[in-house]
Amino acid sequence: MKKFMVLVMGLVSLGAMAGCDDDSKSVKVPAAVQAAFGEMFPAASHVEWEDKGGYMVADFRSAGMYMQAWFDAAGKWYMTEEDISYAELPRAVRTAYEAGDYAAWHVDDVDKLLRNGQETVYVLEVERAEQEFDLYYSEDGVLLREVPDRDGNDDHGDMLPQELSKAISDFIARKYPVPVSLMRSGRREIPRSISSSPGKRSRCASVRVTPGCGRKPECVFRRFRTW
Repeated sequence: MKKFMVLVMGLVSLGAMAGCDDDSKSVKVPAAVQAAFGEMFPAASHVEWEDKGGYMVADFRSAGMYMQAWFDAAGKWYMTEEDISYAELPRAVRTAYEAGDYAAWHVDDVDKLLRNGQETVYVLEVERAEQEFDLYYSEDGVLLREVPDRDGNDDHGDMLPQELSKAISDFIARKYPVPVSLMRSGRREIPRSISSSPGKRSRCASVRVTPGCGRKPECVFRRFRTW
């Protein structure tokens, strides 16, 4: 959430010169979204709205934290991103990171992703020389995926929760009666999570099931119909 920190500093400077204009990038926020946002974050300040792939996304500050919240146009909440310190990470995440391949890298930023109906995910943005990676961990310290940060886009919109189709759910219930995960757009699968890139439609669904052992079988559905 580094870019939002810079944005807030810029807004403070502009506010001193131009008063308290509400700059929401000309986005019309539906009343249902405003109401849901106000109920969830009554202490929010420095609120900035964007339309990202049909989702209404608010960047703001609350309780001294930089945050981002995702809603659909009907006001349904999907995800909140909180900018936290390394010390605020669960012990299991810190232990896993410090014992992993990126332990010697510099931790530039840490985000906590709260998702509707899905497990909480922690993201460490690490860098070394000219390389940058986003490391995604579950609350119990499992490294879910590692993604090169080539474009500097750190809003984590690809972590939005999404439901599996009935056809896929029914098949997995018969074949693998265990937790599953879905990841679209060609990225690595996330155990025990269901995610999707906003505004994008995929022709394939890659599903990873977690049978409770070291190896995790996976299956691919073409157009969400075959395996």
